[in-house]
Amino acid sequence: MFWTSLAFYLEGSPYHYSSSIAGLFGLVGVAGAAGAPFVGRLADKVAPKKIIGVLIVLTLLAYGLFGLSGLSIWSLIAGVIVLDLGVQGTQVSNQTRIYALEPAARSRINTVFMVSTFAGGAAGSTLGSYAWHLWGWSGVCWTGGTFIAAALMVWGSASFKRIEVLPYNPVWKTEFDRIRKPHY
Repeated sequence: MFWTSLAFYLEGSPYHYSSSIAGLFGLVGVAGAAGAPFVGRLADKVAPKKIIGVLIVLTLLAYGLFGLSGLSIWSLIAGVIVLDLGVQGTQVSNQTRIYALEPAARSRINTVFMVSTFAGGAAGSTLGSYAWHLWGWSGVCWTGGTFIAAALMVWGSASFKRIEVLPYNPVWKTEFDRIRKPHY
């Protein structure tokens, strides 16, 4: 949602940057993406589910910074860094969680995960363009923030249920099969 609309925003008022300057903001995002290995190491020590909540809040904060970007280019730059840290870190943490489900099915699980990620990105780009068309930059910020807030609510509702997805253990499968077999 953000990256598609960013080019529209930077080419218009108050910045009037060319598309090549707007493209340089992708390099600013590298600073946030550089935090992904740190998040990966943290996910090895702390439950990824908890880390994901913090990262969703960071992403929501980024949209708040984007809303302030009319005041300063620095708030836009800070928002890009925080957004990339939140999004990249969430992806790493979610991959940590799904890879723990069943090691034998990692490629299939990753395929579903990445297809879902790209489908969500395409839908976000479409929504971002539509929000820009209807409401301009503030509409993009509100739309993006609303979706991130919804993600936070979904995360919160799942977190408060206290349902934990445990790593795959082959002993469980054999025990489950033994219990599940009908007794005649």
